[in-house]
Amino acid sequence: VATGQASAAGVLSLPGTSGNGLYLPNPVSFFGRQATTGTIAMRVKAGFDPAEDRATRVLIDFMRQAGNTQVDGYEIAIYLHEGKLKAKPWLTGVMEIHNPLSQGEWTHLCMTWDSTQGATLYLNGQKVGERNGAFTPTELEPGWPGRVGCHTPGGGFPFAGQIDDLQLFNTRLTAD
Repeated sequence: VATGQASAAGVLSLPGTSGNGLYLPNPVSFFGRQATTGTIAMRVKAGFDPAEDRATRVLIDFMRQAGNTQVDGYEIAIYLHEGKLKAKPWLTGVMEIHNPLSQGEWTHLCMTWDSTQGATLYLNGQKVGERNGAFTPTELEPGWPGRVGCHTPGGGFPFAGQIDDLQLFNTRLTAD
């Protein structure tokens, strides 16, 4: 999983207000209706003090329409919640670590998964979380978008800061 340096061009700057973020139309066309394998990698720079701010803030999510506005398992997501960074590649599969973000510093995050094997979370190129074993993949809904920088339904749980070098793969990458 390459971690390279953050670039100044093409950085997504997010003010942290409800509805901020970038729509990713129809993730089903990329991951398939059953998101059996995938990789999400990005560089993140917090525009707030994560030691003081323990609010829920969504970095990215892909989901099916669930009829509510909570980050509750019906999505593939990477988000911050109560001082933790949580990476969820399937309904009950959560990898969580202490929030590694520091205000004004770039951090590389990468979540990979394969529903026949498990999932891995990397921080700056180092493995920091792992869930082994087969799982039922998250079902995505055709026409239902994903979002970078906030939660898909309603734009809640906005992230404040910058996101760069977002990379999505419909295969599981390895540390190599």
